[in-house]
Amino acid sequence: MYKFGESFEIPIVRDEANFDRACDSARQYAFRVFEIDENGHTEKFPSWQRNLNCIEVKFVSYVCAGHEHCYVFEIKAV
Repeated sequence: MYKFGESFEIPIVRDEANFDRACDSARQYAFRVFEIDENGHTEKFPSWQRNLNCIEVKFVSYVCAGHEHCYVFEIKAV
């Protein structure tokens, strides 16, 4: 589903307005979908080198609807 070098938008929905926590959640989500462990290794991408490659998490938008705060981020393995 997720490919190396391609970017994807992901929504992060929270009950409180907290940009820092939304950023942390987006980063954690990216590590899970790209299957990167706590040491920076992944078997999902055979050419992945933790000293050369990284995860990009870019903020795209924010919408507040009632009591929900929806942040949209773009993630990419580069």
